[in-house]
Amino acid sequence: MNRRTEGLTISQAIDGFVKYKVVEGLSERTLESYLDHLNRFQGHVGNVPIADLSEAEVEDFLYWLRTEYTPQRLHANQKPLSDKTIYNVWVSLKSFFTWAEGRHFVAENPMMAVPRPKFQGKPVEPFTRDTGLRASESCVLRTCDVDIGTGEGQVMQLGSRPFSDR
Repeated sequence: MNRRTEGLTISQAIDGFVKYKVVEGLSERTLESYLDHLNRFQGHVGNVPIADLSEAEVEDFLYWLRTEYTPQRLHANQKPLSDKTIYNVWVSLKSFFTWAEGRHFVAENPMMAVPRPKFQGKPVEPFTRDTGLRASESCVLRTCDVDIGTGEGQVMQLGSRPFSDR
């Protein structure tokens, strides 16, 4: 993608962003989430030049998701999107516009003025009181992850982020 930004549509920018994230090595599931969120955003605002988008369009989209949007799920459940899902969409948009700003596709990142949606995360229940490990963490634990001498270990959670002293 060249640096010529005049008239760059949101669909063209989404294509470049997803290619960038593929090169970054993100998982297929993460890429699908980005694409789903960004395509829904494009469906709401239209295939307009990305440089024309402001925080007003983003806030309107998030408002629409929270108040009017009816999810199309495989099962008949038509409950509104959860606070966590709205937050995940916000994160996708923030990443997208940060990338676009870094490429000079937008003069200012509209997400800087959009407040982060709040959500109450569910508490993580430990697998046992002795280890503090969840079942999925203990299933992938390897002997090389534990220092028998110190009793310390390194646990890999979803997303491959190591957590020490667990």
